[in-house]
Amino acid sequence: MGLAVAACATQELGAGGVEVPVVVEVEAVPLTGNPLSTEVRKTFTEVAPPTLLAYLSLIDFVPGQRSYEHLTTIDIEPAGDRTNLVMTLDPLHDETWTRQHRAHRGDELDNLGATIRRRTTGSHS
Repeated sequence: MGLAVAACATQELGAGGVEVPVVVEVEAVPLTGNPLSTEVRKTFTEVAPPTLLAYLSLIDFVPGQRSYEHLTTIDIEPAGDRTNLVMTLDPLHDETWTRQHRAHRGDELDNLGATIRRRTTGSHS
């Protein structure tokens, strides 16, 4: 399944409820019954360049679960010729969803690290 950004509104980042809508189209998988597109909104609660970014995501897609906001905090710290990035995720509504969400975010961070290594060293590991 592929993801592609179809539209992204660019707004000035700042704390205090700035929303940046992002529309993502998902490659059609006929048997899943999932929508072909989803709108995702992030409300930034803290922005302190270049060290901190925190945002709320609306979780409104879980069958049988009331909508709620989920906090993600990203701390960025220089470490010599490297940068440490720590992503802190508040728990979701149950342990299974929390575990799956953390695994997904871990995969995203691993992919980011691999992309950065390829661009800076030419390495594919």
